[in-house]
Amino acid sequence: MKKTVWDLELPSFELEVGDEVFDIFIAKTEEARRKGLSDLDELDADTGMLFIFNTPGAHQMWMKNTTFALDIVFVDTDNKIVEIVDAIPEDTGLVGQHDNVKFVLELPSGTVNRL
Repeated sequence: MKKTVWDLELPSFELEVGDEVFDIFIAKTEEARRKGLSDLDELDADTGMLFIFNTPGAHQMWMKNTTFALDIVFVDTDNKIVEIVDAIPEDTGLVGQHDNVKFVLELPSGTVNRL
């Protein structure tokens, strides 16, 4: 059986963008943020993960043990998108260039361009 984000048993909410609805899972604990979407087999087109950080800062992400491409959206304390990264599967390089990041949203690759 494939392991999906639903298996993580994290809190979630629905996010409407235009005519589309996404199930967004919340990574707000240190453990959930550290694990993220790694070790999953797939990510459905209508799902994503929101990383919530206790303190704004230079929060960087990587793709270690993540086998599918992602759009990674960095959001500052003013809820402004400050960076969008097309992340490559299994890339262990750090991404994220800004100091005032409070949230990071990970979506299936191509979602940002489509919307």
